[in-house]
Amino acid sequence: MPQSPPPRGFGPAGKVRVTWNFASWALKPEVKTAWEKIEEREGLDKSLNPWRDEKALLDLWGTLDAEILGPWTRTESMDKSRKLGWNGFVDTKESMRQVIGQLAELKLVPKLE
Repeated sequence: MPQSPPPRGFGPAGKVRVTWNFASWALKPEVKTAWEKIEEREGLDKSLNPWRDEKALLDLWGTLDAEILGPWTRTESMDKSRKLGWNGFVDTKESMRQVIGQLAELKLVPKLE
């Protein structure tokens, strides 16, 4: 990570480099145009279009960049959580579909088919 001293305890601070990122993609004029066509076709709430405010756009897609493209590891096991009593379960795909459905009801994204 870009901190000094680095976690490994020696050498210069690390650098995070990516060859592609969502934030740069979102700034492309053709992406904005495509979203506006989707907005029109699907009857979405145009007042919530993140492409109208560059800062909001970069905040949104920059967060996704940090979450998906970050060099840090992800939690791969729920074993420790279960040992501590967290035994609930939510199906990831089902949950995502439900949230996207709710966003569609609010006219923020197109409906899933």
